[in-house]
Amino acid sequence: MVSFFMAGVRSLAYVHKGDCHLISRNGNQFKSFPALAESLPAELRTRSAVLDGEIVALDRHGKTQFRDLLFRRGDSRFYLFWIPRATFWHKIYS
Repeated sequence: MVSFFMAGVRSLAYVHKGDCHLISRNGNQFKSFPALAESLPAELRTRSAVLDGEIVALDRHGKTQFRDLLFRRGDSRFYLFWIPRATFWHKIYS
């Protein structure tokens, strides 16, 4: 098993009917990344998904920069770790 250090914040992305909510490990919604939340549904090409990953900010060399993320400098990106089972999604929205 390989583990990567991303220097970002862990997040679940709930995409449903074209809307995306970015949720922290504590269950709080990240509202400070509106551009990222708006872009994820279009990039996924699906109406519903649950994604587990990390929100990061990249410098011009593609390296993650936590300080830039903390102060909301530059564009944020979502690095996908895995996609939870579909039954989990069904339990949340049914």
